[in-house]
Amino acid sequence: MKVAIDGFGPQGRSVFRLLQERPGLQLVAIRDEADPETLALLARRDSVRGLLPGGCELEDGRLVTAAGAVRLLPARGPQSPDWGALGVEAVVQAAPAGPCRAAAASQLAQGARYVVLVGPARREPAVVILRGVGGRVPLPHERVLTAGSGPANGLAVLALALDGAFGLEHAQMTVTGPSGADQCVVDVAHGDPRRGRAAGFSLVPTASGAAREAMMALPHLAGRLAAIALRAPVVAGTALDLTATLRTDVDAGAVNRALREAAAGLPGVLGIAEDPLVSADATGATWSALFDPGCTRTAGDRSVGVLAWCDADWAGAARACDLLERLAPGA
Repeated sequence: MKVAIDGFGPQGRSVFRLLQERPGLQLVAIRDEADPETLALLARRDSVRGLLPGGCELEDGRLVTAAGAVRLLPARGPQSPDWGALGVEAVVQAAPAGPCRAAAASQLAQGARYVVLVGPARREPAVVILRGVGGRVPLPHERVLTAGSGPANGLAVLALALDGAFGLEHAQMTVTGPSGADQCVVDVAHGDPRRGRAAGFSLVPTASGAAREAMMALPHLAGRLAAIALRAPVVAGTALDLTATLRTDVDAGAVNRALREAAAGLPGVLGIAEDPLVSADATGATWSALFDPGCTRTAGDRSVGVLAWCDADWAGAARACDLLERLAPGA
């Protein structure tokens, strides 16, 4: 399947790197506002993930990597890209400001067969497909889809495992992870006054769409999940702290056994941390959630807290690539 990326922010660049190792997915174009030299540098060097394996050079307006050449297209100008003429079947919409349905519709009008939203959508996407969760498959007429943000995937897989083993009354998750691209190093005016504060000095509470996305994939849990995000002065690694009220009495041992059993049936999606980890250890992990059994705690008979780790941008990008593979002809 031929793929294009629209938006080369952190999530778009994560998809770019992961596509280098997905032979069934051919990246043919990147669309972004930045100039080609800047895009080449951002593709080649990353403060968190290091140098791109195999290198990346700019040649005749194309990014050339070990996986092939990728055409660079301007995001602004009188002409919109003709995805059909380029042979693009799926566009990964990864705008730093967050994907939305209106922009997705324009991609379809330009000839794309599918649009896959990466990261938390600003508006409700048409279809949420979370790997290992809900059993939802894309229908032939469904063309705008999302594989969910990293935290949404983590919340969904943990909530589903607890619900299957014990019955879930309700759960709330706190997502503590790196500062976002819209934050600054000094205090500035911002539409969200908390996000306008210097990112390196504080934990910054902000909204999270993880619960909304998870409940769209798990409609039987509608109204029973909630989430908030804390942006922290770290460069990578996210903690998913889920507190749940269950329908049966449990202890920490029973919860850990249930999540280990769930992980055995979800390879590549739910992992188990056998060592005592910190957030930096999650860097580069593609699991939706890396459950940490050493942090499980209970209060009373039916209240439990579980902790898992993820690399939010990287895991979300990995789920988007998984979805692209499912959409590929012959999959």
